[in-house]
Amino acid sequence: MKIVVGMKAVLNPSGIAVNRRAGQVTVQREEVLMDPAAKHALEAALRLKDALGAEVIALAVGAERAEDVLCEALGIGADQAIGVRDAALSRADAGVIARALARAVDHIGRVALVLVGARALDTGDGQVGPRLAEALGWPLLSRALQLEVNGTTLRIVTQRGREYIAQEADLPAVVTIPRGSHPPRYAHAGRLLQAYREGRVTYWGVADLGLDAAGLAPVVQVRGAVVPPERELGVRLTGTAEEVAAKLASQLYERLGLRR
Repeated sequence: MKIVVGMKAVLNPSGIAVNRRAGQVTVQREEVLMDPAAKHALEAALRLKDALGAEVIALAVGAERAEDVLCEALGIGADQAIGVRDAALSRADAGVIARALARAVDHIGRVALVLVGARALDTGDGQVGPRLAEALGWPLLSRALQLEVNGTTLRIVTQRGREYIAQEADLPAVVTIPRGSHPPRYAHAGRLLQAYREGRVTYWGVADLGLDAAGLAPVVQVRGAVVPPERELGVRLTGTAEEVAAKLASQLYERLGLRR
């Protein structure tokens, strides 16, 4: 059984400064991290590996800095690491990344399960999982808190509001994993050093996957970015409950321009 885990490299938010007054975002320290949701997806795959003896393949599409993330995945326990990088992917949006992942999964062959993070840390984007399932023509199970494979059937437990729901689908399938669902294990230092020293990451280009210009055309066009304005200082209301309610109503009328 082959399990592919979608990896993503993100910048550490602690190294990014936002100046709302100047409307600028500055990278003060470029530190690359494995996306938290992707790391939890990797842990979910490794638990299935421990239970079933599956082969876990870490797969990343895009940025050059993904090499560190792929080496970390090998150090944590992945059996293989594959990166798809090409100058043609420099403007890739979620749709392009999903198509590239789908071609890579087909190229790997005989994959039974693909796990990806439910939502990216840097963009808040949760589109890759659904788009990947559509590209592959596989069922999608979202935000899995628990996974269990029985033969050719996948069973997950997800949460909707206060309720926990069990869902099943036939393999192969795509599953999204939320951040916080599968606390990850630490990387093994020896395996991590081996990944770097031996160059165990395999790289493919878009030509290897048969992607043409149409498949690489992004749907989303970024026309600019706007930094939210500075937050205004709040107002503390004091007094009895009746007095506070009256003051609050007066503030709302004034700020919203309502007539009494």
